[in-house]
Amino acid sequence: MIVIRLLLIFLAANLANGAKILAIFHTASKSHQILGQQLMFELNKAGHEITIITPFPIKNPPKGITNVYLEGIDTAFDKYLDDIFDRINEQEEYFKMVDEFYEFANHVTVDTLQHPNVQKLLKSDATFDLIFMEIFVNDAFVGFGHHYNCPIVAMSTIGMTPWAMDFGGAAAPMSFVPNFLLPYKDKMNLQERIMNILVTLYERYRLYTKYIPEQQGHYEIGFPGDNKPPLSELRKSIVSLVLLNSHFSISFPKALFPNMVEVGGMQINPNPVELPADIKNFIESAEHGVIYFSMGTNVIPSKMTQEKRNAILNSFAKLKQKVIWKWDDESLKVDPTKILVKKWMPQDSILAHPNVKLFITHGGLLSCTESIHHGVPILGVPIFGDQMKNVDNAKKEGWGTWIDYRNLTETSFTWALNEVLNNPKYTKTIKNSQKLFRDQPMTPLETAKFWVEYVLRHNGAPHMKSHVNKMSVIEYYNFDAYAILISAAILGIVLPIMLIKKILSIICRPTKKVKSS
Repeated sequence: MIVIRLLLIFLAANLANGAKILAIFHTASKSHQILGQQLMFELNKAGHEITIITPFPIKNPPKGITNVYLEGIDTAFDKYLDDIFDRINEQEEYFKMVDEFYEFANHVTVDTLQHPNVQKLLKSDATFDLIFMEIFVNDAFVGFGHHYNCPIVAMSTIGMTPWAMDFGGAAAPMSFVPNFLLPYKDKMNLQERIMNILVTLYERYRLYTKYIPEQQGHYEIGFPGDNKPPLSELRKSIVSLVLLNSHFSISFPKALFPNMVEVGGMQINPNPVELPADIKNFIESAEHGVIYFSMGTNVIPSKMTQEKRNAILNSFAKLKQKVIWKWDDESLKVDPTKILVKKWMPQDSILAHPNVKLFITHGGLLSCTESIHHGVPILGVPIFGDQMKNVDNAKKEGWGTWIDYRNLTETSFTWALNEVLNNPKYTKTIKNSQKLFRDQPMTPLETAKFWVEYVLRHNGAPHMKSHVNKMSVIEYYNFDAYAILISAAILGIVLPIMLIKKILSIICRPTKKVKSS
């Protein structure tokens, strides 16, 4: 009886401390949802009540999880991905990528705010203690924090981006912080630094001349009420914490304030789920190991040309290893004893198996992080977005290589496969990266959960935020101070020189001779 009473007291205390959290994962990319929902489900286990706005319906949600379904919002992203293999040349057109990124983000922001289910929620009497939102060029969403009068935790699913730095206030000198669109690390040569400056300045120009004014309009229309503060004020003050899907051991060190926390690998299960019997038997029956091939949740592999498909299949036929291939419709004609094709794959559990020797990937950030966590080298085939940057990082660090999809032939693909499979340096390097990445005081998920609850415990944790976000550009770069100091230095040099010249001119002035009569 005493045990039951103690249990009831514990549960009551837990529920009393539970908060009401509104999470907004508006991007129609399944990988983004996986990352965010993993944390939301963990917070739900801790007694918090979660409402999730998402374009993906949550099937059989546990008690305490409510789904606000954005039905039909993924149309634009589907159209973008439909011909992605034909538009692969755009991965090097960085200025065009900035414009397309902003256009797409604006479109999704409007669709989300004006969705009937979101408007219904905003006009209801629902209350929340915390807003959790993805950072994906959707600044208008800070209006949720103002509307519900509560702090915001923001998460960047693609690591350090200019927009994440805007919210967190981190220092980002262009000399060693590359723009997220560029395949660079912190050590850039002169040419790369010049390109980084040009792309970053262009991105900033487009942000403040076009994007922010458009987001201001979405914010004004999307949220009820007339006396709303300007978006420019909210975006500088209302975000309490920024979670970054990155880790310094697999990217590069960053100058972060306390309110910016790296939680890369948050989606990884420390104890991988048991593999389905067919996949497990296939892997364990492979005498020479298995290659796992997945182009992620967005790229549709059946859209690639027959020529590329045949090049890949012919290359696989030459190998001793078996292949597990994530294919979108399971209709691919293959030798089932050599290649296992499935529409859905438990990627985390597959990579955790010691008989998996190579991961062929599009280079998504989640996939690259999982490969390091499990110590499996990669062969990257980047298609769009940050994928080029991620696989180029793998090549530079030595835990993988990559092949340009445009140059993918049977010969080039076979060479790349054999290079990673037969050269022990890749496995050796990634095992060292695995050791560094896993050496953390808490798991990334535990870290994220701790800091979200820290913000709740301390009423938005304003003590973690720097004043930097409230500074003007002139103040931030000390232009006013430098102007005064330079002026003082100039005056301190020029005035004495002018004075000396004047004195010398007086002293050295020739005297007039007196004429004799």
